[in-house]
Parts: sequence; C-alpha cells; structure tokens
Amino acid sequence: MKTLYLDFETYSELDIKAVGSYKYLEHPSTRIVCVGYTWNDYSEAIVTWNSGVNPFSDFIQFLHEADVLVAHNAEFDAEVVRRFLVPDIPKGKWRCTMVMSRIAGFPGKLSRAAGAVGLEHQKMGGIDRLMQKFCTPQVQQQLGFDTQADIDLFSRYCRFDVLACRDLYYALSGVVSVDWASWVTHWAINARGIPIDEGFCEAASELSTCGHDYVADRLYRALGRKPAPASMKAFLEKKGYRPETGGIDDIRRAVPDEDAEMKEIVDLYEVHQEKSTLKYRVGLDMLCTDDRVRGSYMYEGTQTGRYSSYGLQIHNMKKSDATSVKAEALAIKTRIDALEPHEILLMNSEAVSERMKALGEGVRHMIRAPKGKRLLVSDMSSIEPRITLALTGDPKLHEVIVGGHDVYKVFAAAFFQVPEDQVLKNQRDFVKPLVLGFNYGGGIQAAAKVSKGISSEGAKVAVNAYRALYPVVAGAWKGLDDLLRDRVTGAYGVDFPAPLKLPVTLCLKSWVGGGVALVVRLPSGREIVYREFRSSEQGFGYVYTSREGKVASLYGSKLFNNIVQGIAYDLLSHSLNELERLPRVDTVMHVHDEVVCEVYTDEVFEHALDVADIMCRNPSWATGILRDASISVTKRYAKL
Repeated sequence: MKTLYLDFETYSELDIKAVGSYKYLEHPSTRIVCVGYTWNDYSEAIVTWNSGVNPFSDFIQFLHEADVLVAHNAEFDAEVVRRFLVPDIPKGKWRCTMVMSRIAGFPGKLSRAAGAVGLEHQKMGGIDRLMQKFCTPQVQQQLGFDTQADIDLFSRYCRFDVLACRDLYYALSGVVSVDWASWVTHWAINARGIPIDEGFCEAASELSTCGHDYVADRLYRALGRKPAPASMKAFLEKKGYRPETGGIDDIRRAVPDEDAEMKEIVDLYEVHQEKSTLKYRVGLDMLCTDDRVRGSYMYEGTQTGRYSSYGLQIHNMKKSDATSVKAEALAIKTRIDALEPHEILLMNSEAVSERMKALGEGVRHMIRAPKGKRLLVSDMSSIEPRITLALTGDPKLHEVIVGGHDVYKVFAAAFFQVPEDQVLKNQRDFVKPLVLGFNYGGGIQAAAKVSKGISSEGAKVAVNAYRALYPVVAGAWKGLDDLLRDRVTGAYGVDFPAPLKLPVTLCLKSWVGGGVALVVRLPSGREIVYREFRSSEQGFGYVYTSREGKVASLYGSKLFNNIVQGIAYDLLSHSLNELERLPRVDTVMHVHDEVVCEVYTDEVFEHALDVADIMCRNPSWATGILRDASISVTKRYAKL
C-alpha cells in the first residue's frame, strides 16, 4: 500500500485563527506557498515551492497514485488539495495524525505530540520571522526580500513537519483504532456549514457592542478601575462584603438584595462577564460567502471522544426562556429592528441589563434555515439517564423510564415535594443540572456550582434525595472505585470487566512514549485512554496525564461519567453516519445529543419520521439502551 505523507504551508491576508480554515481558504488572497511530502518507504522529504509553470505537477500525480494520504490536521490539507489542486480526491483516502494523537491521549498540536511521544523528528522552532515572511502580509522592506538561506531554512522546517507526521503515524498505527468513516462524516458536516442570518447577526452585534461599552464604562466609574474578578472582589470588600472569589455566583451570594445600590452594580458586572453576545461577532468573522459558518467542530475534542467546538462555540449557547421558537425569534428580531444602538446610552442600568440578557438568549436564533428550507431538530431524549439505566439496571430508574416518566420531573417532584403532574417548567429546569451532576457522584459543592440560588441546606437535601431515589447508581461508582483499587492496579495487562451491565472492560497497558495507560473499552469497541495512569502522590485515588499535559484525577464516579459520556458520543456518531445516508437531508449541526438537519420546506413531513427513527435506532452493540427522541421543525434554531 502506497502512503503519501504531506504538509502544506499557505499564504493569506486573513488570520486563520480569527476566521477559521474554510473562510481562510476561500479568500482570493490565499495560495499555496510550498508543500512537503514523502512516501512511506523514503527516509527524506521533498519540498516543492509555488514558483514557475505547473510547480505541483509531480505532486498531483502522486496524489492520484497514493492509496492513503496522511497529514496532521488532515481536514485542512485535504481542503487545500480540493480547492487548489485536485477537486475529487475521495475523502476516504485521508488519514489524520492529529485525530490519532488525541485518541491516544496525547496533545493535538504536532510539536507537543512529537515531544510527548518521543519522536526522532521534532517540529522545528524559532522560525516565527519566516512564518511571517512567507505566510502573512508583510512589508518586504521590513523583513527583507526572499533569500536562498531563508528558503532553505523554511524548506527544512516543512520537511521536519512531514517527517514528524510520518513518525507519529508509525508510532500510533498499531496502538489506536480510528473509526475513519465517522471522521469522514464529521468532515462532511464541517464542510457543509451552519446557515447564518447575516443581517440579524450584524444588528445584534452592533447592539451588544454598544451595550457592553456602556456597562464597562458604568462599572469603571463605580469601581475606579477596569472591571475584572479581582477588582470587583476588592471593591466589595471595601464595602464590607466578603465574596469567596470574584466569580459572579460568589459575588451574588455575598451581596444581599436589600442593598439596591450594590445589587445594581452586581447586575451590571454579571452582564459584563457574560460572553454569549460575542458569538454574534465571531459568527460574522467566520462567515463564508454563502452565509455559512464552516469548521465549527473538533473531532475527538474531549477525553471521552465527544465533540468540542471551534470558533463559534455552539456547545454553550444560552437556552431561551421563550415558550415557542417562533415567538422568541420574533421578539428578538423586533427588539433589534426597533432599537438604535445610541438609544442604549439613554437607558438606565436595569434596562441595559435586560437588553443584554435578551441579546444573549437570542444567539441561537442567528442560525436560520436558507430560503425554501426548514431545520429538522431531533434530540435523543434523556440519553444520559437511559445509558445509566442500561449500565446499572437500577430498578427505580427502570420504573421511571419504562413507565414513560420524565426523569427530571420525577426528581423535581421529590425535591419540591409536589405531585409529579404539578411540576412547573422552571422547577424541572432548576433540577436538571442537579440530576446530571448527581448521576456522577456530585455532592453539595457540585450542587451549589451548577444551580444558582440553591442554599447549602437545599443542596444537602437534593444530594440525599437523589441517592435515596437511585441507590444502585451510587453503588456503580463504588464498584468502579473498587476495581481501580483492587484489581486493575494489581493485574498488569489483563482485561477486567467493569461492574456494569453493558460490556465495559478496563486494562493497564504499556504505552507509547513511556509509562502505563489505563484503557477503557466501551461496548462499541472504542477505547478511552488515560495516559500515564498512576497512584496519586497524595496517597489516595489515581491520576493521569491529560491531553493538555496536566495532571488530572480519576475515581469511580468520574470514570462512570466518562463511560456514560463516551457511550452517548458513540450513539450520536452512529446516528450521524446513518443520517448521511438519507437523500435530501443535510445534517448541518449537532449539539451534545441533538442533531439539526436542513431539508426543503415541502419535504419536511416526508423526512421528519426518518430522522426521528434514526435518532431512536440502536446499533447492534447497544440493544440494552432504551432510546427515545423528539422531533421539531423550525425556521430559526432554538433550544427550549
């Protein structure tokens, strides 16, 4: 099998970190500077510069001849090939060493991954001047004209990148297994893009900028310095209040409602610290010429394999308080149309705070289906409790889910001591983060962190209520703790089944780069890797080295959390693959356990049931998970 390793260096007037790779590549100023490449049986790499007539003709031939194409962050290099060289290279030919590195528990960045794995070829440093010279707009008189010495040094840098990529591929190929079909699906969704209402975005961005400036100026005059957690904490201490930190939750707890003057400043500070409205600006910065934001997802973005966001950060958009998508979208649109930015300066602090809150809640609505289309939104209902049931077999949880009850309403009824059918929406919303935290061993401190306004006594009551309601779930945490302590650490290289109903196994293995890794194999066969797994220096519990190189703790309830999250990702990944096979249904987004598909308006009902069916359909390894899904149709995206 012929494997071609490659790496492009490109020039553009745009900053790729600010606009994302897709907008960067579509800009007319963007071009290839050079490409480095080598074959799997070559010891050296070749660098071809973009000069002369048909400079890449040999390389283009190699692209066709190769059975496999390998790059670090291959999605970018593949898009370079598609846009500038060969438009029809099959996505299935590509492999990405960044994905492999992250799966193996190493950093995604090539320089850090090469160092952590201990590769022969390391990424060269000390060439910032040349990166500026060859890859960004600069005044040539400041940097000097191209010299052969600079070209040779930059070529050497490019060669080292290619060889480091090849070394990393060799080192990890026999260590990790990658579902490349799911990665191709991820790539297709990234390339398809999220439809954005540009006019809505521009108006909201202008309003939020004006409002934020007003708030910053008002706080500066009150505090006497730039508003920040440290300055806010110091200011309140001078007023006789003692917040534990400068975080908004601690500050709110420290200032009583009776102090109206301080309460107004706290409200403004909360608005100042809220960053949701910045997404309007980010959306505009990343917007491609066809009004879509592309490249929003990072594959294998977290320890468990679940996605993380890039740029627009769509995983942490605020939830709307509206009772209907249409009403909220209309309300936000009306507010934007009716209000001129300068009018904010004439408002009082409370009105500005309300305006900024409304803009923050309206962020989701900048995502709008194109003309003639609608968004089909489908969510895997209560998927984490359902996976928890499949893993533990808790009889009470089984009774709740099989009986068709809402897990969060059941707990709200127990917590607020009201009948289940009288639980209000705000009560359900209040306990939902508590239930999700308690599901993974969260205690009083965790309750206070995730639920604003809960008292210490209320947190204690909530913790006890959950553990009394689902004792078998709590037993699963202890079972994993016991396995870590008594069996895994004493039996090197042997698989042990976790004390769970679904097939989950744990194993210690010697790992590339040195040390030992704890490898957790999920029911799907996919593995979660905890690199450099070891006993904590504090004498209790265990730690591992995270992808970022930090020491992270591991214990039974956290491991249970990771297993549930990992299975949730596997279910989502399976659904995304299935959705890609539906004709005339384009998945444009997914947020945690929810997918958003774009369909033609006159075909909505034709496709709605198919989408919902896929979101309920289990792969063969997940037959014990009782899945359910919701489906809705909307013009603008919202989460109610």
